[in-house]
Amino acid sequence: MEQRTTHHALPSVERPWLKYYSEQQIAEPLPTGSLYELLIENNSNHPHDIAIHYLGKSITYGEMINHIEQCAKAFTAIGVQRGDIVTVAMPNTPEMVYASYALNKIGGIINIIHPLAGEEETCRYINEVESRIVLMFTGTYAFMKNALHKTTATTAIVASPAQSLSPAARAIYNLKNIRHRIPSGGNILTWQQFMALGNQTPLPTPCRAPGDHAIISHTGGTTGTAKGVVCTNLNFASLGQQMLSGRVSQRQDGTMILLPPFINYSYTTLFDAFTQGHRTLLIPKYNPLQMAHYIHKYRIAYLLTIPAYLKAMLKIKRIHPQAFASMKTIVSGGETLDEQTENAINRQLTSHGSPVVLEKGTGMTELTSGGTVTYPSCDIKGSVGIPYVKTNCKIISVDDGHELSYNQKGEVCRKTQGAWCRRYHPSA
Repeated sequence: MEQRTTHHALPSVERPWLKYYSEQQIAEPLPTGSLYELLIENNSNHPHDIAIHYLGKSITYGEMINHIEQCAKAFTAIGVQRGDIVTVAMPNTPEMVYASYALNKIGGIINIIHPLAGEEETCRYINEVESRIVLMFTGTYAFMKNALHKTTATTAIVASPAQSLSPAARAIYNLKNIRHRIPSGGNILTWQQFMALGNQTPLPTPCRAPGDHAIISHTGGTTGTAKGVVCTNLNFASLGQQMLSGRVSQRQDGTMILLPPFINYSYTTLFDAFTQGHRTLLIPKYNPLQMAHYIHKYRIAYLLTIPAYLKAMLKIKRIHPQAFASMKTIVSGGETLDEQTENAINRQLTSHGSPVVLEKGTGMTELTSGGTVTYPSCDIKGSVGIPYVKTNCKIISVDDGHELSYNQKGEVCRKTQGAWCRRYHPSA
């Protein structure tokens, strides 16, 4: 029979990784507001700062907050109340941002799904949470327009990716995407029609607490059917705080959102950027050959990405000599990064002005997103780093679940703000 470890030798008790954090980082209190409240608290006094860069257009924090308030009134006008679940199938667009914060303000829960998941999967995602309201972009509507009757949805709001562009640019987009035209009437609302419904509706009082459910996101389905994971305001806010803990973040630093918002990895970065008052570059459709250009043009300081995108960046032939000079943090996560690619990316970063090297991390949807990361002070080849400062970690026996000591193999368990998170097993 395997001998159990003594209490004092357990990594989750000793937490040796805390030696890499300062006393201030360890003692820093957790955020106390909702995602909407954190946005307003940190940005309402900076209305002229840039909040969003989107397809060549810049949107200020003042404009963004006004759109959020109008959107909150519109959701209230169609009957969304605290605890109602609204399904959102959108790429990275300003309308996705407005709707996310508006729902958070009034206490709605966002069921965020892949905008191109397909008819069968989209119907399942809507029905399993019994959404009455669905916000989708024109690409989702193209394959769902004849399937909405199969769902619990009674109202569909459809927004074009060109909605925030100038009228001329929007007209050009609509000509190029005729199949994405939105019909009027019935249970279908265009974004303009939806927002207009808020004109005669009083602005609702914020109705959200830190511990309230905020977002339902979905796992990758690597161990079976993708599962919905409910995350609170505190989950997102505390993880965002940990991601920037100890880093030099300043207002109007640039953050680029490449990854689609239906994964928490992207959503956490998005919320954190706006909480910090960053300039956030939204990329609705990823073009790998433009990645270095975007970083240089928009002076991007923070980028969380995946190995596939990094490998694509290595294929760019012409890059400005100082394209990466603005970088403060670049992190790879989501899947395994091989050492050869890591070394090649670091050479590319250094040779084009970057003062930082690539960091690696790992996480899971059930943990909201990231759980560990490598810092320059603790970067071992092949490692995914140490737990974030407010995150705990242990290795457990796959046989009986007891915690193992150092240098033993088992299953990774992580805890952040209240409960141990463990990968789902169909037999469990």
